[in-house]
Amino acid sequence: MSTRTHLGTEMHLEGRQWRLDALDSGQQAAVEKAAKAAAPIRRGEPVDITTPTYAPLMSALSKDGRATAIDIADQVGLPASTVRRQLGRLLKAGALAMRCELSQLHTRWPVSVIWWCRVPKPLLLSVVARMRAEPRVRMCMSMTGPANFVVFAWTAGLTDLMQLQGVLEDLLPPGALIDSSVTLRTRKRAGWLLRPDGRLDTDSPQPAQ
Repeated sequence: MSTRTHLGTEMHLEGRQWRLDALDSGQQAAVEKAAKAAAPIRRGEPVDITTPTYAPLMSALSKDGRATAIDIADQVGLPASTVRRQLGRLLKAGALAMRCELSQLHTRWPVSVIWWCRVPKPLLLSVVARMRAEPRVRMCMSMTGPANFVVFAWTAGLTDLMQLQGVLEDLLPPGALIDSSVTLRTRKRAGWLLRPDGRLDTDSPQPAQ
């Protein structure tokens, strides 16, 4: 048994940007407009999350991403008002991001696939643009190694998977799609154990984050 490490160099699309496709484009635009009007966010100064100020907050959130400021304050021994202010700074700096996960098996895309590709530099922008426009793609990233580009997608089944693979192959030179991995059941997501139906397994002890 062996392992290989790939270092990500640029994230082009990631899970929190993915949409379930339950809303049409007009509804999505209305929600985004309302969110910006209610709480416009201007990017703040970068924050070092390893400092004693922020590391305890990040540790608490890694165990429960839905913890309130009061919950976190009880754990770190600070006033809730201080925690709220620190969380606000983390959000404005982009060190924290909101993300809602769901049980994949309860969507119309129950089968996961990862493709490792070798994308020539002149084609990178066009490949990224096409992957961003594809609703089945949840993540694509440039990385180091023989395969310099990875695509992660949810598909309706193996036929749908092969159709999407054909789309990707049409964008690339012959032989540039190096490898693929199909997942029929996901046992862990974002460090959390899942039940067979894809929901969080609250009855089992979760690993340290």
